[in-house]
Amino acid sequence: MTNSTRQFDTYVSRGVMLNNYANIFGLIMQMRQVANHPDLILKKHAQSGQNVLVCSICDEPAEEAIRSRCHHEFCRRCAKDYVQSFNTGTVIDCPRCHIPLSIDFEQPDIEQEEEHIKKNSIINRIRMENWTSSTKIEMLVYELYKLRSKKQTHKSIVFSQFTSMLQLVEWRLRRAGFNTVMLDGTMTPAQRQKSIDFFMNNVDVEVFLVSLKAGGVALNLTEASRVFIVDP
Repeated sequence: MTNSTRQFDTYVSRGVMLNNYANIFGLIMQMRQVANHPDLILKKHAQSGQNVLVCSICDEPAEEAIRSRCHHEFCRRCAKDYVQSFNTGTVIDCPRCHIPLSIDFEQPDIEQEEEHIKKNSIINRIRMENWTSSTKIEMLVYELYKLRSKKQTHKSIVFSQFTSMLQLVEWRLRRAGFNTVMLDGTMTPAQRQKSIDFFMNNVDVEVFLVSLKAGGVALNLTEASRVFIVDP
């Protein structure tokens, strides 16, 4: 049992779930990450980059980053999901500092340096030579091998809301011999379109890794024949 699960059970047993809603939301997010791969929790703070905006809800590099009035950063999608999880008229506290949350969802994305984001990748924060995959990732590799064995041109899309999970999947797939391309919410619109075009126009690229937080992107990917969602 993870610490997140134990903390959740403690709130339930004490009957104080509604009094700790912000913490509950964060705990559920952590349990979803652990279900993908334990390293998403265990390694997320190791050697973290000082110049990378980190979401105050999922603790991942903030995608389509926005900032609250209390000066905390969020993925735009995480913040919207968090606010929408409350009943209308409820006073919503910031999950980081616990004062009333005020955030403008119409604000433009906060610009981030691409090099800083790459340096903060989970691949650069853990020793991949000693890395152990997860059952979920290995099952994905197995299913993709099955598609390839049919000797037909099959392209697949893999969705996750966690960029770190997509990075681990990409690392594993490339070592299994699959050509991949990625699209996430830290990319500019031009970069996203280049990724889409690269997937659509290159026969050798079999797998497109897409963040569910990359909103505002019209993915009319008729070239893909399979979709995998790796989140619980």
